Amino acid sequence: MDAKNAPKWGNSLSSTLANSSSSLILPNEIIIGTCTNLEKSYFRLGQAPPPETVRPEHILKRSHQHLQNQWKQKRAYAWICDQYKALRQDLTVQRIKNGFCVEVYETHARLALENVMLSLYS
Repeated sequence: MDAKNAPKWGNSLSSTLANSSSSLILPNEIIIGTCTNLEKSYFRLGQAPPPETVRPEHILKRSHQHLQNQWKQKRAYAWICDQYKALRQDLTVQRIKNGFCVEVYETHARLALENVMLSLYS
C-alpha cells in the first residue's frame, strides 16, 4: 500500500497496542474461559477480561440453545440482543472461528432482521 492510500492512522494503532499495558488483548493473547453461566449481560471491554468472566465454547453452545428456547417463550428482543452480543464477545476474545460461530452470528442477524434492527448490522 502506498502512502497515498495508507489509512490516516498509519501504524499508530499497532504501536499503541505494543506500548500499552499487558492487560489489553494483544494479537498473541488467547483467553480460555471458565465461566459456566448460561446467561451473561454484554459489557464493552476496555481490557482483556478475566477468564472467569468468559464462557468456554461448550458452555456457549449450551447458552445458544438456552437463548433459542427463551426467545420462543418470551420474545423479549432487547434482552436476547444483549445476550447474543455477550455470546459473540465471548467467541471473539477466545478467537473461536468455526461453524458454531457462524451459526451464532446468523441467528443474531436473523433476530435483528425479524425485529427490524438493521442498525446492528450496518
